[in-house]
Amino acid sequence: MNTELDPIIARKLDDFRTRRRNLILLRGLCSGVLSFLGTFVLIALLDYLSEGRMSGELRGWLSIVGYCLVLVLIWKTCLGPLLQLPSAKKTRPTP
Repeated sequence: MNTELDPIIARKLDDFRTRRRNLILLRGLCSGVLSFLGTFVLIALLDYLSEGRMSGELRGWLSIVGYCLVLVLIWKTCLGPLLQLPSAKKTRPTP
């Protein structure tokens, strides 16, 4: 009985791994852009509704919180799943 993986199947698995990685990167990019825009539009709306009475220090803190929120969302949607992808060495049986 042959325990070797067919080269065609191995190539298809590598192609799938590459497509999956690219889709995860695209999802991270899109979620980063959308969360960045959404967060800072919300901060600008809060500043507008407060009629400019928001202090500069509060604006700075809200910006820092906004950047942290964007980083967390990018980590959850892109970087975390990329670190959990199995490598080619882990998925192929050793002879």
